Amino acid sequence: MIKKISNRNREAVVIEANGEVGSAEKNTVVVVVIVVVVVVVVVVVVKVVVVVVVVVVVVVVVVVVVVVVVVEVVVVITEVVVITVVAAAAAVTSMAHKSTRAYCMYLSNGCMFLAEIAIIWPDRRLNYKPSIIKVY
Repeated sequence: MIKKISNRNREAVVIEANGEVGSAEKNTVVVVVIVVVVVVVVVVVVKVVVVVVVVVVVVVVVVVVVVVVVVEVVVVITEVVVITVVAAAAAVTSMAHKSTRAYCMYLSNGCMFLAEIAIIWPDRRLNYKPSIIKVY
């Protein structure tokens, strides 16, 4: 708090409440230095926040991509396993019959499909593999 401003010499002398005497030029330099320091600190903090936000966004995108890839792989493996199991069951059944049809419901890309699998055995020898002739 300023008590009195004296202009006896050519520069203004500021007499503060605590009794210390300082020139107006020194006070201006201190204010400018404080403003510059505050601006630099704000700029650095903003840059750090932007970098942190970018890193978080990149990590989230990578995690989402990995999850999607894993889910797709699991879906494909599940489809293959289901069709293989159904084909094997139909093959076991077809040992007693010349041909048989098996139906299975399986999930593919979010939609339900009905697979009609016809297993054909040319004869009763077990070395013939069943063939899938129809898949809807």
